Amino acid sequence: MTFQHLSIENMQLFVTVADNSSISRSAEQLFIDASSVSRKISLIEEELSNQLFIRSNQGVALTDTGIIFYNFCQETLKNLSELFEHLSVSSSLSQLKIGTYDSVSVGLYKDFFSENFSKIGAVKISNQIDNLIQSFNNNQLNTLIIDDEFSKFLTGNFYEKSLAKEAFYLVSHQKFANSFDSKNWKQLELFLNPKSCPIHQKLLALCPKENLPKIHEIEYTASPLSFLVSSNQATILPESSLKKYASENFYFQKLPENFNRNLVIFSRTLSDQELFLRKNNTQ
Repeated sequence: MTFQHLSIENMQLFVTVADNSSISRSAEQLFIDASSVSRKISLIEEELSNQLFIRSNQGVALTDTGIIFYNFCQETLKNLSELFEHLSVSSSLSQLKIGTYDSVSVGLYKDFFSENFSKIGAVKISNQIDNLIQSFNNNQLNTLIIDDEFSKFLTGNFYEKSLAKEAFYLVSHQKFANSFDSKNWKQLELFLNPKSCPIHQKLLALCPKENLPKIHEIEYTASPLSFLVSSNQATILPESSLKKYASENFYFQKLPENFNRNLVIFSRTLSDQELFLRKNNTQ
């Protein structure tokens, strides 16, 4: 069975006529003459062996069959649009070279990275902020998702857009007091990634030197939670990482707002930025 006149173009034309309830108005909108519109509608009706419009001096109105065909055309055109967008995005993703922290790739934007990892041109996941910045400045990466405060270290032209604000929490086997201030740090032993880790840098910047806790630096491949044994031992995690540890006998204490991070996407081109935003519906 062949349908010579049921093309995408003719389905779009049919939908336009139905939406306008007028052949003449539709012709003006489509920049073709009314007789061509009328002829194409007649050919579709002939091919379907059904009348789709009731014609009158006031315009056109859908028949019962016309309503069924209208819904079919709307659904078909919508599916085609989504297909073309998906194919376009999949092709574009191969141009994306993106870097970010592991807490972002498995937390806030887990779906994006898990669903598109094999389609993306290059992915660099690291808590070593210096390494990420160097890769961006050397154009090994064209997109970064990092804290806004590191923008001053980026070179060359780039676009930026704020993505999300996120709180940090102290995580320990002990229950914390209702409030937590800088004096409480002295009582703790902290297990953190090395100083190139952003939260480690933030702690050193915000906590008075005399109140700094004892800090154990652990390798990036190790989980700081595995080192927490005694009640005064703790680590610091972003909010998006807490959910998977909620049932493992840990207590969480939200840190003051000045520990919050503002995640920003930095990209060499607007198209790279818009691609990520579109895939995450964050525009």
